[in-house]
Amino acid sequence: MVSGLEFHLGIIQNLKKMKKIILFSLVFVSIFLLNGNLNAQENANNNNSKILVDSSNLVVITLNDGAQIKGFILYKNLEEVSLKTDFAGTIVLKQTDIVSVVNYNVLLANKTINTKNPNNLNIMKFGGSSNNNQKGSNYTYKASQKYFVNNSYLGLKKRELVYQNIYLFYNDCDYGLTDNFSIGGGFVFLGNLSTINLHFRSQIELNELLKIGATYNVFIIPADPSYAIFGITSGGFTIGNLNKNISFSIGQGNIKSLDSKADVSNSFNNIAYAVSGVYKINEGTSIITDNFYMEKSNMKFYSIGFRFHSKNIVFDLGYMGNTYIIDENYYDYMTGTNILNRRESNNSYPFLALTYKIK
Repeated sequence: MVSGLEFHLGIIQNLKKMKKIILFSLVFVSIFLLNGNLNAQENANNNNSKILVDSSNLVVITLNDGAQIKGFILYKNLEEVSLKTDFAGTIVLKQTDIVSVVNYNVLLANKTINTKNPNNLNIMKFGGSSNNNQKGSNYTYKASQKYFVNNSYLGLKKRELVYQNIYLFYNDCDYGLTDNFSIGGGFVFLGNLSTINLHFRSQIELNELLKIGATYNVFIIPADPSYAIFGITSGGFTIGNLNKNISFSIGQGNIKSLDSKADVSNSFNNIAYAVSGVYKINEGTSIITDNFYMEKSNMKFYSIGFRFHSKNIVFDLGYMGNTYIIDENYYDYMTGTNILNRRESNNSYPFLALTYKIK
């Protein structure tokens, strides 16, 4: 019979052998799992490579200033988009700076991009080159929210702040509260005559080439003992993009004046129609026309001129004119009656304005 001591020694020896087997098995399993993870990681990397080179994922992103950047989207969220480009590596764009993201093949089929220069590199323009906060790219400010006088329904983007000066006398600031709504105000000072202006603009993008919107402008002319308020409510649409577009608007203006001493109040309504457009000649220059007609007073305003672009500043130089009706009364001694003669008169003058994008 086996003694108790021999029995215990046998169990201990068997445990030592099992320990070696267990350790060997754990090492084998670990190597197998590590190899599997490496293969899985390699497959994942290969899959990512396929996504980067897949032409169906190649997109063109259009920014607020009209610039187009081509690349592959690595990731995106509500605040930013990471884009891998050929000309600048990986860049991060803010969602608030992006107008649209379109498949490259779609734009190529529509011939709306320059295939020789899809990223607008090395462009010479009025005012010199700029990087517009993008690596290696050169863009110019378009001031697309406004023509010479009338509004474009392309509008301002969220947190965009713009200052404008017209004829040195009118100063104005606009600020984008959201991508669809902006507010602004300005004033005119001409000796004893001061005018305060407040305006509210809204717009909605229906698609890449069609935007609709509405605006309200009010001009307050204080004086002693009287004052006048001129309010304009209008709506319309814009067809086109930042570089080439045309806008149609219809609005109603109301003029109210009050003489506090005489306690007399007058009111006058008028319907106005506007047609305006811009056409990009090159990266530094665009041509603009801005025209509107006031129905009841039979007044016509018309203009044509140029807009010169630089990094953050736009300079407008144009020819503007207007027609209006003059009523002349004279006495006809042959018939002994008063005769009213109406004739159209014309004025013409240059238009000068500077717009600066602060933010």
